[in-house]
Amino acid sequence: METEDTEMRQHVLLSVQHALIGEITAQVRFVAVHFDEAGIRIIVWHDGTMSEADRAEFEGNVISQVTTLNARRVGVSNPPVELVFVVSFPPLRPAFRGTLVYGRKEPHLSGCSC
Repeated sequence: METEDTEMRQHVLLSVQHALIGEITAQVRFVAVHFDEAGIRIIVWHDGTMSEADRAEFEGNVISQVTTLNARRVGVSNPPVELVFVVSFPPLRPAFRGTLVYGRKEPHLSGCSC
């Protein structure tokens, strides 16, 4: 069972990272993934300048990609995918939840244990 959980975790994290290719904009600070039996939650911290249209496009493309990549796993149910946007202005460091899969380089955060 533990091997199965590890494989699922690896698959989910890689599918999210794959889905982020070409979707990250300058406004995105960090992206993390939290998943459990209820589904996959992708948390996007941005600096507040992301337009509603950009958020909608980002959300649609990322959820579509993650859903498609997870559907390719034979014999595994396709968990629901939710994307949450959180406004987080630099230099404040967000309270991270889940596993961080993307982080923008920010000089004031260099050396932090995030």
